[in-house]
Amino acid sequence: MKKLVWLFLMVFIAQTAMAESPQSHNQKNERMSPVLLVIDVQNEHLQFMSEKEKPIAFRMINGCIWLFRQKGLPIIRIYHTHPQWGPKIDSEAFEFPSSIMVTDDDLKIVKNFPSAFKKTKLDSILKEKGYNTISAN
Repeated sequence: MKKLVWLFLMVFIAQTAMAESPQSHNQKNERMSPVLLVIDVQNEHLQFMSEKEKPIAFRMINGCIWLFRQKGLPIIRIYHTHPQWGPKIDSEAFEFPSSIMVTDDDLKIVKNFPSAFKKTKLDSILKEKGYNTISAN
């Protein structure tokens, strides 16, 4: 149940991120520029997820992806591996399940640490492209 609430919250954040934010007198007139990060939804890690929760989680993730695609907003796929313990890059275990609607056109980041920002180009990519509002699944 907690995961369902969490996933609902992520959809709410994604929808909120795409809305024009009200500007106060003290705020800089900066438009929100959202990006969706789809993180670690890899076949290797699905074994640790309840079979009962997978369909709901996948629908929520795909709902966020669909929403971002409808608005023409960017999606970044983030994969986790460890040089010693894997999963091996480009193996079936490394990949996202085919039911997750990411595409090869979505930017791909591979990380070796729990944080997607540690020793990756994610932060510089976000800054370079001007993405200032992150929704993560």
